[in-house]
Amino acid sequence: MRANSSGRNSVRGLVVGVILSALALLVLSERVVIADSIRAWAFQPSAAIMTIRDRAHMNADGTRLFYASSPTLDATKRFSTECNNTEKTSVVLGCYVSGRIYLYDIQNTELDGIEEVTASHEMLHAAYERLDSAERARVDSMLEAESRQLSANPEFKERMSVYSSLSSADRINELHSVIGTEISQISPELERYYATYFTNRHAVTSLYDSYHTVFAKLQQDAKDLAKSLDRQAAELNARVNLYNQQADQLDADVRVFNQRASSGYFSSRAAFDAARAVLVARSNDLDQQRVQINLAVDAYEKDRKRFDGLASHLSELNNSLDSNLAPAPSVGGAS
Repeated sequence: MRANSSGRNSVRGLVVGVILSALALLVLSERVVIADSIRAWAFQPSAAIMTIRDRAHMNADGTRLFYASSPTLDATKRFSTECNNTEKTSVVLGCYVSGRIYLYDIQNTELDGIEEVTASHEMLHAAYERLDSAERARVDSMLEAESRQLSANPEFKERMSVYSSLSSADRINELHSVIGTEISQISPELERYYATYFTNRHAVTSLYDSYHTVFAKLQQDAKDLAKSLDRQAAELNARVNLYNQQADQLDADVRVFNQRASSGYFSSRAAFDAARAVLVARSNDLDQQRVQINLAVDAYEKDRKRFDGLASHLSELNNSLDSNLAPAPSVGGAS
């Protein structure tokens, strides 16, 4: 009996040892998730941050990564200080630095959704950072395949061109965030992967499409109007030049007519009246041309003012995205 008891104790000890080893391995493999969960639990999100999370449709894993990164929303120059030199784009709306997410607080209501897309973009940087080597290789392969499919899209090529100076590893990290938040139609395999972080990823890409369309339409309208103004200007210059030539010629012909009239050139009243009628008709025609030219000038000026308005609107939108123009942080008064 003692021998059997000893055997059972040995088996029990072996089982306990295996369980403890397994738990140790589990804790080791899940240590990042555990650490993220603790940081996310300790983070106290503002109402604005919670709204961003909800509108981005982040699931439990996405929310954990987002909150574990202690996201801050800032509309002051403090944002530029935190995100200085972290992104290689001309407009920086957010950054993921040293495990933290910083978001620029966009005040322009026309750009609704841009904060949610930016937050999702940065959260995906945190997600990519945590992928183990095997999973990262799998995801990278899917991203590269998707990128090749999208390479024929000029907008996508232009979008990714801002990352051309990055290393291959950093570029694919950006690709991971760009495709996840800006490209609606992707492969089913990649869609299943992004479902790790979102309950409805298309809600994010729809927000992106919404504010991106505002810029795209303004830019296209301005481009089309600029071409129209160039065409109108060329036509106006040609018409004015022709008008001036005809007016100069009429002026010279009127002088000749007057000289002939005073010198008795015309043999009859009928000849005089006929010659005069030709000059009057030419003068009337020039008057009509002048009226039409003035109307064309008015139309040109109207379009030019509309172009200036589009340019001003675009400038206003771009300025609302420029964190360098943000005010300095306010200094609290003495209590």
